[in-house]
Formats: sequence, structure tokens, C-alpha cells
Amino acid sequence: MKKLLTFLLIGIILLNVVAATKPDLGVFKRGEPISLRQICGDCTYNNITSVVYPNSSIILSHVAMTKSRVEYNYTLDGTYTDLLGEYIVNGVGDLGGDPTAWVYTFEVTGTGVTLTTQNSIFYIFMVGLLILIFFIILLFIPKLPSDNDTDEEGRFISVNWLKHLKGLFLFIEWLLLLSIVYVASNLSLVYLGTNLIGTLLFRIFSIMMGLTLPIVVLWFIFLIISIFQDVKLKKMMERGLLD
Repeated sequence: MKKLLTFLLIGIILLNVVAATKPDLGVFKRGEPISLRQICGDCTYNNITSVVYPNSSIILSHVAMTKSRVEYNYTLDGTYTDLLGEYIVNGVGDLGGDPTAWVYTFEVTGTGVTLTTQNSIFYIFMVGLLILIFFIILLFIPKLPSDNDTDEEGRFISVNWLKHLKGLFLFIEWLLLLSIVYVASNLSLVYLGTNLIGTLLFRIFSIMMGLTLPIVVLWFIFLIISIFQDVKLKKMMERGLLD
């Protein structure tokens, strides 16, 4: 058991070290153009010798960068940034009159941000917690009454106000499901090699988000009508108008 705990601790530390290593240029969103820059005070030129995909294949090579005073720039088209992962930019400039090689990296993710190990664990924990709460409430809802109290012959006895909690918990379930789909879509966009699942989940989230307001309005109207009817039944019961 101690060896297992030690192994897990070492693994977490190593993951933290890896997560702490950030790309030189930054993190960018998949499919968007990226401005590749280099600064040199006395260079007369800076050229990109190659841009390398995360799978080690070469995107392009031997392209000149545009000079603006001491800053050199080349805009990498968004069609070249479809793969997720770390890209390598190799180049050369005549620093001090001598050809001098340089290199830096940038990262492409589905959302334009990168998650640290700590954040990843937190988001996965949150998804698990939301799913757990969702199923707990789902099992609890059938235990709530659906109608007013009646006798053996089905005649009205009293108003059961607890029945109104069923609609409230169903709405909470909707919000939990909305949160689960949203977090899952973002995790998919960040970690999966394709954005198919992440995009699909985000579209589902967008549709659900668009339905939320009508659902709230209809639920509120139904709740008001139901409470009004219960109040009316209670008054009729008190007046002896119900058998």
C-alpha cells in the first residue's frame, strides 16, 4: 500500500512538472491563424527554416519573415493549425552578421487554453460530482408525491405541498445536465485529437441553453396555476364544499 501511494505521489509530481512547461509563443485555438514572431536588434533578415507539426511532419519550410524595425513576423494560416499539440518553429537570422539558428514552440488546443494537471483533476472531479448528484436526485424524485392526499376512494383530503418540489428538482436536474454537457464539451475540445465530439457536445449544450428560458417560463406558469388550484381546493375543503 505504501509503495502504491509513493508511486502515485511521484506520478502526480512528474505530471505537475510536465504541466508547468509552457510553450514559448503561447497557446492558440485550433484552426486560427498564428503570428510567428522573432526579434533581433541588428539582423538584416530572419527566415523560418521549418514549422513542425506535433506528429513531426513539416508544415512548411524556408519562408522569409516580414521585417518591421527590429521585429520580424510571419502569419501561419489557420489551415495549418488543425492538429492539437505542440508545434516547433525553427529559424535563422544574421545576428551580429553571422547566421544564427533559433527555435521556439507554440501549442494548439481546441479552446485556445491549456489545462494544468491540477485543473484537469479538478474538472474531472467536478464532472464526476455533478453526475453523482444528478443520479441521486433522479432516484429521489419518484419518492416525492405527484398529487394531493386522497382517501381510499380517491376523494380529496388535503393539499400536499411537497408535490411542487418535484418540478423544482426536475429543473435542478436540467441545470445539472446542462453543466455536465458544457464541462464535457470543453474537456473534449482540449484533450481529444479531433474536435468532432467536443463540437457535437457544445452544439447540444447550445440547444439546451436556448431551451432553458422557455422551460423556466412554462414551469413557472404551471407552478402558479397549480398553487392557485390547490389554494382554491383548500378553501373549498374548509367551507365544506367538497365531499
